[in-house]
Amino acid sequence: MSSSSIGVTYRFGEFEVDVAAYELRRRGQPLPLARQPMDLLLLLLERRQELVTREDIAKRLWSPEVFTDLDAGIRTAVLKIRQVLSDSRESPRFVATVPGKGYRFVAPIELVFQSPPLALPGLVASREHPPNSGRHNLPADVTSFVGRRKELLELPVLLTSSRLLSLTGAGGVGKTRLAVRLAYGLVNEFPDGVWLVDLASLSGPELVAQTIATVLGIREGPQRSARDALLGNLRHRELLLVLDNCEHLIASCAELVEALLRGASKLRIVATSREALGVSGETVHRVRSLSLPEALPSLSAAALADAEATQLFLERASAVEPAFTPTPDNADAIAKICRRLDGIPLAIELAAARVVVLSPGQIEARLQDRFRLLTGGARTAVARQRTLEATLDWSYQLLSDVEGQLLSRLSVFPASWTLEAAETVCAGDGIEREEMLDLLSSLISKSLVMGDSECAGGRRYGLLETVRQYARERLVQVSAAERLRERHFEFFFNEFRGALPVLSHHGQLPCLRRLRIEQENIRAALDWALRSNVQAEQGVELAGALFWYWTKCGLFEEGTRWLELAIGRAADVPKLVRARALIGLANLHWFQGRHVDVDARAAEALSLGRELGDAWVVSFALFLQGTAAFERGDHEQAEVRSREALNAADLSGDDVLHGPPLLVLGNVAVSKGDLAGAQQLYDQSIDVLRRSGEDWGLSIVLLLAAGLHIGREDHVQARIQASEALSVCQEFEDPRGQAWSLELFAGLLAAGGLAESATRLWGASEQMLDTVSGSLPPSFRWVRDRHMEAVRTSLGARAFETVLAEGRAMPPLEAIALARQQAILLR
Repeated sequence: MSSSSIGVTYRFGEFEVDVAAYELRRRGQPLPLARQPMDLLLLLLERRQELVTREDIAKRLWSPEVFTDLDAGIRTAVLKIRQVLSDSRESPRFVATVPGKGYRFVAPIELVFQSPPLALPGLVASREHPPNSGRHNLPADVTSFVGRRKELLELPVLLTSSRLLSLTGAGGVGKTRLAVRLAYGLVNEFPDGVWLVDLASLSGPELVAQTIATVLGIREGPQRSARDALLGNLRHRELLLVLDNCEHLIASCAELVEALLRGASKLRIVATSREALGVSGETVHRVRSLSLPEALPSLSAAALADAEATQLFLERASAVEPAFTPTPDNADAIAKICRRLDGIPLAIELAAARVVVLSPGQIEARLQDRFRLLTGGARTAVARQRTLEATLDWSYQLLSDVEGQLLSRLSVFPASWTLEAAETVCAGDGIEREEMLDLLSSLISKSLVMGDSECAGGRRYGLLETVRQYARERLVQVSAAERLRERHFEFFFNEFRGALPVLSHHGQLPCLRRLRIEQENIRAALDWALRSNVQAEQGVELAGALFWYWTKCGLFEEGTRWLELAIGRAADVPKLVRARALIGLANLHWFQGRHVDVDARAAEALSLGRELGDAWVVSFALFLQGTAAFERGDHEQAEVRSREALNAADLSGDDVLHGPPLLVLGNVAVSKGDLAGAQQLYDQSIDVLRRSGEDWGLSIVLLLAAGLHIGREDHVQARIQASEALSVCQEFEDPRGQAWSLELFAGLLAAGGLAESATRLWGASEQMLDTVSGSLPPSFRWVRDRHMEAVRTSLGARAFETVLAEGRAMPPLEAIALARQQAILLR
């Protein structure tokens, strides 16, 4: 970063980059961007409108000793910049590609120069003027300090407006290292120095004042206590006091700190604790875990340097094993280690120490028993920081009995939870429901429970995975795990047993969003019930109620797995419960292209439905048989079954059931060449689905109708219907639907003569379907088959394959933007 740009904010469009804060914002809201893409964006902004070459970028992003695939690394960084700016390669608003040479930032930029805050303690300045060692007792770093760049810019500013700054957070998260690093940068700002007082070893509150006095060289006298001596000595001194590890002496620390701040107007204090002191005027900064790498299917070795957690692992691993280097083979394992350890520095350092005897893959595999693995910290460290378990023991021992009980019970939630869920699942046996809010608040203040962001349905709470595993072991020790898992299942069973009708009518989108939020809880509930001898029937019922969730979210393999397990346990369940599970499984099989399996499951469901006289089951089963027959090419059987499905739908009282058979009959009409009849049937299906609020199903019929318009060369209407379908699929976050939409857009562009863009979208569609194990049915494939050979001939075989591969590598959002932009060109 050039020194001249330190106090600059670059503004372009709705975005701005604050260089001093190292932050990208959109309309004032921060946007996440990893280190390498951010550094590249800053380089492009500094040299705006100029060509920035590959060599320029490599020098900025990597040191000379780093060996990596520079082209792949640069392309990845540019791609991430374009994604966060909603930019595209084909129609760049901000970052333009100069083929074969490099990149150029092309948008107009406004420069806003910032003056530094009054008396802002500067960390950069402190490097130019090293701290006077006679004015501090801060320990020298014995290992490198990794990350926390943003905090080290923000925290000094907080100290200019608040005289008490408390750094709180979970055990092992790095509060002490951050406080010491912050203090080092401030030594030259305090004439009377910066002084660290470690309270971890104190056994009683009466020793706090005496310990601080000893560090400051203040002696109590015969007529005055250590507290009085402190107050008298500090009254006119200008210094920074760092009180480390206050949590086990919280009340006495709070009382003394308040008295010192009242009596010494130039004193400033930084405190570290697992909970805030609760003193008037206190500013609390929660120290978060280190940033984690993106959860991508595969990660390059170079990308590990983008996240603080993986950077820490690499540095500590190299320190104990100099020959250790990140490679494409171990990069994913290193990223998984850091994610599974929640980005907690202490845990990552303990894991990295194991590279002497274990590979990263072996370490990751052993993290299920992390408390045995993560031992052996430095001998000079305090006892509670030598093992991960000891660190958590320290926090657990500071809890009241009822707080400890609740923490253990909360481990039954595999991810986050609501207050209502905690009250229902965890109350009883010594914990009153009315106490839950206060107890949760207390555990949050002690940095053991995390208050997640507010979602639909209210605020959610969670545990770091390391804390969850520790708490779960305590739950097992008191033999309470079985009963808690029963309660957990009962809660989510009652919440979602009625989801089936909601998920195909008005209100389905909020229900789907809630199910996505509760996905891990649902998985845990189903796993428990379907392996239980007591709750198997309810488990089958819940699985059958959720098949639309798995279908509409593109979770075909997962839904199939749960429903196959459910049907395997369904021998003794009520016939209607089994029939609905069979319908769900057949439906998922259809989207996977397994049409023989669709027939088998639908036939059994149909038999049960007729036996029970359940028109909903009968109609749905007949529709599934009809659509499977069509995809197999048996159009006569498809028509017969679909008309029978319509008759059963008339008896069901559920109008939405008319939509799918009308769709199949429209497909049959297309196969016969009756395009006008097909259009009428599609329009009837669209009308039914709109009235019923079945927007997701509507998107499928809209795409089929768009395909028909492509065949009739009505490109405008095809674009309108495909665009509406794509918008619905984006709103539903349905990757299968987005892939089918791109397929139709590709056909539309091919029909309009835009061969290269069409090919790129075919590639993107294929990749998205592969990702979700979906398939492209013949009712959609005919559009591709009609145009692909002509496109291949137009481009040439080699160019066609190259562009197709580029399309497969496109991020979905970039492919969608391309589809919309290019389709507008057609008339």
